[in-house]
Amino acid sequence: MKLLKRNILIIGLISLLVIGCMIFVILYTHSPKYMLSNMDIAQIESIAIYSLSMENVAILSESDVYDLFQLLKQVEITGRGSDDFRLYAGTKGPMFYIKLKNRKGFDLSASNPFYIIDSKGYRHDNYEICNHILYIYYPLVEKYFPR
Repeated sequence: MKLLKRNILIIGLISLLVIGCMIFVILYTHSPKYMLSNMDIAQIESIAIYSLSMENVAILSESDVYDLFQLLKQVEITGRGSDDFRLYAGTKGPMFYIKLKNRKGFDLSASNPFYIIDSKGYRHDNYEICNHILYIYYPLVEKYFPR
């Protein structure tokens, strides 16, 4: 009888541990990975811009970083990224590479209705901010990569 109670207790504890791990994995994978709206400009080491051909890269000036950062602060990314953006015509490759002071970094592209971060598309509802990022990108390309 004691052995039966002990086995039931062990099975119950293992079940609770497995359920706890599953809940953690579900919550972790569905949480926002990139918290641009919570980012502080002090966390950014540099922002690089890719040329239209993506063959060249240039580091943005402090004033250009500041202007872009003001838009990035308004970007809200939720949920998990997907490859759905590849089904849309007109999405482009990376526009910017944002290097953080903690040595991490990520590629960013704005292409309605997605923000594309490290080759994952995050759907959004705020088309205005995405368009502003696009409107900033093309003049910066002309500025940093004159023909």
